[in-house]
Amino acid sequence: MNHGLRSLGAYFGDCFPRIVQESDYCISNSHSSVLYSCNTKELADQCAAGGDVCEVVVDGYFISVAVCSVIGIIWYKLLFNKIKYLQKIPRKEWSVIKK
Repeated sequence: MNHGLRSLGAYFGDCFPRIVQESDYCISNSHSSVLYSCNTKELADQCAAGGDVCEVVVDGYFISVAVCSVIGIIWYKLLFNKIKYLQKIPRKEWSVIKK
C-alpha cells in the first residue's frame, strides 16, 4: 500500500508542474494598470463614467480545472464497465507466469 501511495505521489509530483506551466497558455494577458476594482455594478459604472473600461481577465487555473473535469467525467463514463470487470478478475489470473 505504501508503495502505491509513493508512486501516486511521484506521478502527481511530476504531472502537476506541467499542468501549471501549460495553464499559462490559458491566461488572458492585459498590460494596463488596474486602478479600481469592477466587482460590483456601481464600481463598474463609476469606472465607465471616468472613461475607463472594465476588463474581465480569465485565469488559466479555472479553464484547466474545467477541461480536466470534463475529460475525467468522459473517461469515467467510457471505462467504468471495463474497470469493474478488471476488479472482478481473481488475483491468480493476474499472474504473468502461470503455475
